[in-house]
Amino acid sequence: MMKKKGLFTLLLCVAVLSFLVSFVGCSAKEKTEDKIDTSLTKSESITVWLLNKNDVATAILDDAAIQFKKDRGIDVKIQYFENDPYKTKLKTAMGSGEGPDVFHSWGGAWLKQFVDENQVLDITELSSDFKNELSQAAWDLNTYDGKVYGVPYALAGTMIYYNKELFEKYNLSFPTNWDEMQNVAQTFLDNGVIPFALGNKSAWPGAMQFIYQYIRYGGENAIVSRLEDKGNGVFDKNAFISAGENIKTMVDEGWYPEGVNGINYDTGGSRMLFYSGQCAMILQTGSFSTGCKDEAPDFYKNNLGVAPFPTIAGGLGTINESLCGNNALSVSSHSKNPQAALDFIKYYTTNKEINENNANDAGILVATKGIEINDPIVKKITDILNDSTAVQNFFDQGLPKEVAQVFNDSVQALFGKTMTPTEVYNKVEGVAQDLLNN
Repeated sequence: MMKKKGLFTLLLCVAVLSFLVSFVGCSAKEKTEDKIDTSLTKSESITVWLLNKNDVATAILDDAAIQFKKDRGIDVKIQYFENDPYKTKLKTAMGSGEGPDVFHSWGGAWLKQFVDENQVLDITELSSDFKNELSQAAWDLNTYDGKVYGVPYALAGTMIYYNKELFEKYNLSFPTNWDEMQNVAQTFLDNGVIPFALGNKSAWPGAMQFIYQYIRYGGENAIVSRLEDKGNGVFDKNAFISAGENIKTMVDEGWYPEGVNGINYDTGGSRMLFYSGQCAMILQTGSFSTGCKDEAPDFYKNNLGVAPFPTIAGGLGTINESLCGNNALSVSSHSKNPQAALDFIKYYTTNKEINENNANDAGILVATKGIEINDPIVKKITDILNDSTAVQNFFDQGLPKEVAQVFNDSVQALFGKTMTPTEVYNKVEGVAQDLLNN
């Protein structure tokens, strides 16, 4: 009797287990339109590598991972990194075939280096069902030869942030063209206020100043989307040198703090100059507003203004060409759970509630369309980007590293008064031509 009872119990357990597995599988299919790999069980997991965001953004993402596990039974293990250590560690991990399932990139040439090494999954077909839910301009930054390798989750639109209190104090309106900007800058200089905060120790903040000048002089046709000679060089020579001359004038006239190449933006040097009212404006990406909301919430709420980069007299650019990169999520070709990885990416990037929280609570410029944005700063930036007719990616993300490095270094030297605008052009164009011809 004991043996028969044990056998009966065993058979009953097997039957119940089979029913539960079947029921859970059906429920998962009915609950979501995602392409779930039904072979995955609750013991499965994926790893995600991301850059550190502000505390609110990190909490939102962590909560999304918890909810995803509840819904899909897949454990999402997120690891956060600082910018430069992340770049080094990811290159090493991907090269050894031990990268994460999902990883952060900025698209452009930075992502393409991994694409060229067959380390990134082609998700062209797999992402087609939700492509229209995200910013088209951002998709373009993660697409090579018509194939998609990254899903945009946040935009890096670059704007001028300004201190509304200082503008009101001196009865100034934010300028829409460069003649007006010169008058505004002179008013601030006459009253002991530095027009622009800039911390250029890591070179990329000054590079953005230069690139905006470049596209305002050259317009849409001067935009560099890849390494190619358009007939008169990779870069528009007139626009490039004109941008350099304008930067030189701004440096000479004191539009920036003394010793900008020794001020570190990443550790807050230039931000503190801006928050304290010593500087009236700062040109930065959308990550600035995210950081400001976290580290200077009162200033963010009461005093922060945002506007597009002004046009320049004689330039071919309009107010509607923007300097904008993106933050994207890609799936490693070495992932053991690629479908689960893509399912999480889709869930995080298209979920309206998650991204409304990201926009309104964390101040992130999300790529998700059709969300309600209540934060006035985020809404303003989003409106500017939505009005953009053309987008220039950051040179250090959209161009080969050899060109990007010499560009950043040379522009940094321009700010330090050790290179002239023409010398900067000759150096950068020369490296670009060498790459094209060799």
